[in-house]
Amino acid sequence: MRDPRIRLKNPWVAGVLGFLIPGAGHLYQGRLFKAVVYFVCILGLYFTGMQMADWKAVYIHRPGNAVPRGKSHTLQFLAQAGVGLPAVCALVQNKRYYSPENVESHTLSGPLEAAFRGEWQPSDGSDDVDVEGTIELEPAEGRFGNSVSGRFVGMDDQGHNVEFELGERLTLEEPVNASRSRDLDVAVVAVQADSTRVVGELKGEIPRPFQDWIVVPVSNAQESKLHRNLGKFHELAMVFTWVAGLLNILAVWDALEGPAYGYGDETSEAPSDDEQRDRSDVAGTKPARTAARVGA
Repeated sequence: MRDPRIRLKNPWVAGVLGFLIPGAGHLYQGRLFKAVVYFVCILGLYFTGMQMADWKAVYIHRPGNAVPRGKSHTLQFLAQAGVGLPAVCALVQNKRYYSPENVESHTLSGPLEAAFRGEWQPSDGSDDVDVEGTIELEPAEGRFGNSVSGRFVGMDDQGHNVEFELGERLTLEEPVNASRSRDLDVAVVAVQADSTRVVGELKGEIPRPFQDWIVVPVSNAQESKLHRNLGKFHELAMVFTWVAGLLNILAVWDALEGPAYGYGDETSEAPSDDEQRDRSDVAGTKPARTAARVGA
């Protein structure tokens, strides 16, 4: 039973806020100490688990008849979802990951400029060279339809400045993926008069935006790599995120119903039979009954 001395305001509003962000419901109720404790402890535990698992501890693959690209982990996610928005966002990422538009592309819809790290692979049989720098690409018309054009400016592994003209062929990994980098493969061209000749390839990776890799479903290959690299720490990280979600469910219940212990001075509306006997004994009823039995 709720203690009327504890001001819960609208408990349902507090419960929803507490689910979305741990501690927000208690902040709404003015219970500042608990708001800070829940926010710091629950989210601290959750993000510690995420960091230990290289930020790949929370995700869910598409349920249903379609074969997912990895293990579903539905029960795992149900426990993690108690944390609220930081975990429930995985449902949105699930939809984006399995969207028909999330596929490898060979063209661009607009200009692209990004940091690039990879290899320059000459087509004349020379050794591959590690390069790092900036790549700039934009849509263009090629000999065989839609293509790209652009350039790469950077340095090789010997510290020498390098610059390449790019065009003709492009292969770009799907935009939404659990990896923080996006694979890119583009042809290096040499322009001579009115002709363009492919002289090699740039193969490497560019950064993927934060919103395109966080809580995105992890493929079987990525999960196996995590287990190899992290070992037992991967399982420990998962436990941290599960416990954080389950703790927030208790915090939401506290926002709805108030603390289980109250102030510690609550009494029931009607005294129990034992309490009535104790009170009558104090008033002198028991000696009278005893004397009556002796007289009998």
